Amino acid sequence: QQQQQQQSDEVVVRSCDREEKQHRPIVLLRRTCVMYRYRQTSASHSVPRSLLRTLRVQAMERQVLCHEPWSQGFSIWGAGKYGRLFYQELSEATKEKVRCFCDVNDKVVGKMYNDHGKARKHLLRSIPIRHVSELVPPFVTCVAMDRGNGFEEKLFADHGHLRQGRDYLHFL
Repeated sequence: QQQQQQQSDEVVVRSCDREEKQHRPIVLLRRTCVMYRYRQTSASHSVPRSLLRTLRVQAMERQVLCHEPWSQGFSIWGAGKYGRLFYQELSEATKEKVRCFCDVNDKVVGKMYNDHGKARKHLLRSIPIRHVSELVPPFVTCVAMDRGNGFEEKLFADHGHLRQGRDYLHFL
């Protein structure tokens, strides 16, 4: 019975072990499995957010974005700061797979995101910013949940059939 409960709390996503080149499941738990205790002397406070973001993006590329259906292309929900930071951390090969950014902000919808690369010398690519109603799975959300902006309601009202891990992933 405990095993059945554990299985119902899990969503499995593919992973690729770098050394053995084998696909292994990553389990997304729908319950808390580790609780960290805050301490003033904790070393984790000295780790820059940018380093954590870089490592998380690299892991997502290795474990998810290199597999079907993600490898055929995906969108990024969030044309703001977090969506741009996520995009900038992607490898060049994965950046080529980004179809579009999507957002609810009418000020940016219909415009282009211009990628000038790290050197900022010349335009590498322009990516359209579309309204979130045009969003098609798979996509990565770079939108803060639980901030009262109606993200969850909008996501499931427009796309009630979506499953996290298969159709979309959160990155924040």
